[in-house]
Amino acid sequence: VATKWGVFDDVFCAGNDKTFHFLDDVLAEIVELFPGQYIHIGGDECPKARWNACEKCKKRMKDEGLKDAHELQSYFIRRIEKLLAVRNRKLIGWDEILEGGLAPTATVMSWRGTEGGIAAAKAGNNAIMTPGSHCYFDHYQSDPAIEPLAIGGFTSLEKVYSYEPIPDGLTPDQAKRILGAQGNVWTEYMSKSEQVEYMAFPRACALAEVVWSNKERRNWTDFTRRIQQHFNRLDASGVKFSKSFYDVTASFSNNKVTLKANDPALEIRYTTDGKPPSLNSPKYLSPIPITKTTTLKAAVFSRVRPLGKSMAVQYLLHKATGLKYNMTVKPEQYTGGDEYALTNGITGIIKLWKNWVGLQGKDLDPLIDFGQPTAFTKISFNFVNAKGSWIWPPKNVEVLGSEDGTNFKSLATKSFNADDYQAEAVETVNLDTPGAKYRFLKVVVRHHGVIPKGEAGENNPAWLFVDEITVE
Repeated sequence: VATKWGVFDDVFCAGNDKTFHFLDDVLAEIVELFPGQYIHIGGDECPKARWNACEKCKKRMKDEGLKDAHELQSYFIRRIEKLLAVRNRKLIGWDEILEGGLAPTATVMSWRGTEGGIAAAKAGNNAIMTPGSHCYFDHYQSDPAIEPLAIGGFTSLEKVYSYEPIPDGLTPDQAKRILGAQGNVWTEYMSKSEQVEYMAFPRACALAEVVWSNKERRNWTDFTRRIQQHFNRLDASGVKFSKSFYDVTASFSNNKVTLKANDPALEIRYTTDGKPPSLNSPKYLSPIPITKTTTLKAAVFSRVRPLGKSMAVQYLLHKATGLKYNMTVKPEQYTGGDEYALTNGITGIIKLWKNWVGLQGKDLDPLIDFGQPTAFTKISFNFVNAKGSWIWPPKNVEVLGSEDGTNFKSLATKSFNADDYQAEAVETVNLDTPGAKYRFLKVVVRHHGVIPKGEAGENNPAWLFVDEITVE
């Protein structure tokens, strides 16, 4: 029995009629228990390894004229659709049920983005939008460093509210096929019902307004005013909701920190001496200058108490802080949250992938221009080792210097043995460059390569996650 999230090769045999007899019996009981017209049958993340190796499944594909295992999955779903139809029920499945051909009356739940919902609507099927980008309430909603352990990701209240369920590119008739949206709370990391409530609310309130109101009438500023009154209702109902609405967000530019609250009327107080903020701490009025490596803490306050959790961010000042750089391959999914995240003075943490710059099967090679010859004696950076998430240590790293940005001299190298890194952790790399003085600095971090057999994601290119290149 699995104790962690995972996708496993063991699936129902599509070539054995006893499989469908068994599932028919199960569905008969489910229909008796649940009178609603829809039955969700899953259908997602179904590996094809067992089917491709099974003689019965191969015979089924041959007998039914199916060209591959994807069409076998479609055959499987269509048989389940017929079992439900005789009981006057309709099938819902995750967007993988599109693979190999969609069952005629199936409703698709689009979770891997919006493409599944769009494809279903254009095919004349109904769809429910539930993309992981906006509708997964098991993702973190506040600073992971001070939040209960979650599966990862980051989906704030504002991001949920920004969602529009009707995708662009649909005709008016196709748009009618979008039935609505759904918030998902997967509970692998939630041991108590109170934690489920904490993860669901108030994000469920935001999604409710998204699906119950016209796009033109939605207004985030107005929502921030009204949701604070709704917190009183949740309190009165005993709901253990998250106070992440009262988080302070910070941005760092030109050696100044700008603080922001969701409601501009809320009061922010901060410290730069490492102590927690209090009612006696300075009130935030304008961007805060940072002249040395500093840990800044801030929180939203009422007249008598803090309303949410205190945020804490360490800002590193070094010779590359705030400098721009170029890379051969720019990240698209994991950008670090900044165009120049590798030199923004903020380090990533293990719980939050969005703070890291990540590429799959590609090297990271930032080229930094100091603007003039600059002396430096040490280069440091962090990488993530999380093999269960396909994130591996680099194969090696090389530091190079150049006077003109074209001709480079190798200054330091280091190789890594992936077997030396077993625990999920952030690892720090230091490379000494004594006597170096160059205008251009290039740091080439080479990816591990293909994930070995027997490891999570085997035969796929490994991910490489790097953050904050520090120059001293």
